[in-house]
Amino acid sequence: MQQHVLIIENGESNLELIAKLVRRAGLTPVGATSLTEGKARFKQNMPETFLCAIVAYSLPDAQQGQAIDFAINAFIPTIATTESLDNDIRDKVLERDVVDYVPKENSQNYDYLSRLIGRLEKINLPVLSSLALIAYCEHEPYHYFSAITSLHLSA
Repeated sequence: MQQHVLIIENGESNLELIAKLVRRAGLTPVGATSLTEGKARFKQNMPETFLCAIVAYSLPDAQQGQAIDFAINAFIPTIATTESLDNDIRDKVLERDVVDYVPKENSQNYDYLSRLIGRLEKINLPVLSSLALIAYCEHEPYHYFSAITSLHLSA
């Protein structure tokens, strides 16, 4: 099964750059430029197909990290990004249960992000996928049968 990476970024150029890194890793990017769009794109896919999420701290409709909280609450391993080098924002991000925090200040950080995606793919934890499925079924009960059938057929 092809794995997806949920990308919620604050601009088309950032979204396309990160999507390119994701495709280079052999994964499928699922992109959005707002929290609202990110939630909708997440609901269009089975949760266990998501390897991780790469989420900007500040978005047009979520300026205080609410999109990061959404991804974490959906049991998706989350990498937080920010364009700010502000220590207060850094501390707020790291207080959350994120995989890592990557400031978007230079190309070396994008190289690091690319390596991080590769490491996550290698250690793909089935437990996290199972937790995501449980959370998804609780919030979208009509998808429960579809989710269970999908798991049964792929086993």
